[in-house]
Amino acid sequence: MESVISIERGKLDCLIDRKEAVRYLGYGKEEPTPEIMEELFLCSGRLLAAMHPRFQYCFGDIFKNTESKTKQQEEILVCFENKTLLLPGRSIQEHLSGCEAVLGACLTLGEEVDHQLEALQQESMLSALLFDALANAAVEQLRFLLEEQAAQKLKEWQLNWLFGIGYGDLPLTLQKDFLKIVNAEEKIGLSCNEKSVLFPTKSVTGFIGLKKNKAGLEQQKNRDSCGRKRCDLCSQRDICMFSDRKRP
Repeated sequence: MESVISIERGKLDCLIDRKEAVRYLGYGKEEPTPEIMEELFLCSGRLLAAMHPRFQYCFGDIFKNTESKTKQQEEILVCFENKTLLLPGRSIQEHLSGCEAVLGACLTLGEEVDHQLEALQQESMLSALLFDALANAAVEQLRFLLEEQAAQKLKEWQLNWLFGIGYGDLPLTLQKDFLKIVNAEEKIGLSCNEKSVLFPTKSVTGFIGLKKNKAGLEQQKNRDSCGRKRCDLCSQRDICMFSDRKRP
């Protein structure tokens, strides 16, 4: 199973989240000034005009690497259409614990967002900062949209969330091989350089774990403040600034 999705221009408003952008800017419980909010609205329009969001996901089978010497060194093998990728590290082991399959996923806002950000950096650093926060929030909204669409198509599976390449101890160096395996550059225009930095930069790659749904089991619909499912289901809860463990 493989899907490549583009978002229609008339539906891009769903990716604009000024409240989340304000949180990224570090305001906490304080409210931005009216001047900042006005500039944020202007930057929202620029982002809407620049975005060309796309995402893709493909189904993979999970295998254990039997050559691992110890349980602590155990690694996961994922096979996407006869192309195998090794996923080392404890973080991805925890994320895929108990899973029977995986979705390899990529998403991007498109290269014009990068160009617009570069232009704003020459015009106004304040506008560039606000635009960047809005773009980061839009990436997260696109990630939620990917997860929700995948869940709707895979009703026989229980899905967790998209664990990004580079999270925890899952090495960022996997980017190149993963993008090649899923043919991301041709399908959604996503590539990376020798340092594994994604281009366009407002992009994410990673893995969603799949478990077979039991009779009567429904997807959990309660999301925490970050938009994810409950903190106790998240393998990044110990380091996430928005985790309930970090709150006063």
